[in-house]
This record gives sequence, C-alpha cells and structure tokens, in this order.
Amino acid sequence: MNSAYHQTVFQALPEELPSSFCVITAWNPDGEADLPGRNRQRDQKLADRLETLGLPRVRITGMSPDEAHAEPGWAITCSLEEGLALGREFRQEGIFRVEGGELFLLNSDTGSMKSLGSFVPKLRDPRKRLLFTVHVSAPPPRARFSPTETLEVRLRAAKRFPAFSITEAETCVGSETSDTFLITIVTDRPDEVLGLAKDLLVLFRTDEIGVSHNGISQRVTTWSDPEFLLRAWGL
Repeated sequence: MNSAYHQTVFQALPEELPSSFCVITAWNPDGEADLPGRNRQRDQKLADRLETLGLPRVRITGMSPDEAHAEPGWAITCSLEEGLALGREFRQEGIFRVEGGELFLLNSDTGSMKSLGSFVPKLRDPRKRLLFTVHVSAPPPRARFSPTETLEVRLRAAKRFPAFSITEAETCVGSETSDTFLITIVTDRPDEVLGLAKDLLVLFRTDEIGVSHNGISQRVTTWSDPEFLLRAWGL
C-alpha cells in the first residue's frame, strides 16, 4: 500500500464518533485518482450499502497532513470482518480501524494490520479552526518589499502552516505609502500564528507586527506575552 496511508489525518466531530469503528471511503478505487463526480457517486453507493446492511455511520474525511488531498468517507460501527469486506467490495487498498483509542491500518486483501498509534492526535475538529490575519508592512525608509523579502515571507509562513494566502496591499500614512502583506491563515494553532509574527519581527527588524482575529487587532512585539494576547482574543 501507498506509504501516504501512514500519514493520514482525519476530520470529524469527535462527539459523533463511536468508541470502535472502521473508516472506509469509496473514493479513488484501486489507489487511482478519479473524477470528483464519479467519486461522489461511489460515496453515495457506499452510503446506500451501509443503509441496507443496517450499519450506523457518521461522516469522516481522511486527509494528508497539509490537507492538499482529502477523501470523504464514513466511520462505520461494524466488526473488523465487515469492514474488510466493504473495503474489498469498494476496491479500496486499505481501511482504518479505531479501537481502544488506537488507530490501525489494514490491508483490504490480506487483512494484515499495522498500528499507527493513538487516534486522538490524528483527529481534527473543524470547529477549532480559527481565522487570523497577519499584517506585515515593508520596513522604512524603503517602504517596499524586495523580491528576496517577499520570498522569505512566504517561506516562513510555509514552514509553520500547510495552507495560507497572501494578499498584497498598500498602507497610507499621510502622504506616504508602503507595501503591506496580509497573510490569511486558518488554523487550530494560534500559538503558531504568534510564532510567525515574531519570526517576521526578527526578519524585518521592526517594532511590531499586527495580528487580527475575530475583529480584534493586536500588536505583536518582542516583549509581548503570548498568553496575554491569546486571552485578549478569548482563546
């Protein structure tokens, strides 16, 4: 099986998940990428099959850690044997099993099982994802970002976050204008947002970097107390 299975993380609502279950998707049979429309049709066929079998299910999505690849599936209350049979029926190379808080990867053909450790660290609750915007203005007196600085901002953001967007804008103070980057990040790790702000403080040797969340803007400085900033956001 593809080694990427070992890195899979899962998005679901924790309180909806049963204590023991199999994770099965109908997407991309035989490990071959297919069109989204056909994958959605297979997903519905799997849901109908579970309904016929009387097997309870809740939605769960398996993803790569950077969320660049995702396959919606189902957390199914069933036995290991039933899960493997469904995996074979829908031509899946492997399925996952969660039991006793431990995550296992199973080969659908052979039934061989490998522990991937605790399930909780691999579970992502979408309600904990928060929107932050980091405001970075070009350092005076140039008031413009060089190509090297632009690249460095992207590299430092990419080091901490699998996904983000950067919008270029201008800040006007009186008759003076300067380049500004607005870095938009959706994450469940606000401490990493503050870490990025401090990275940029050092990079540009500036006095402060602005960070906003939920309509509340704060200044991150070299002396800022991260715990105080998080409390001010209500986090």
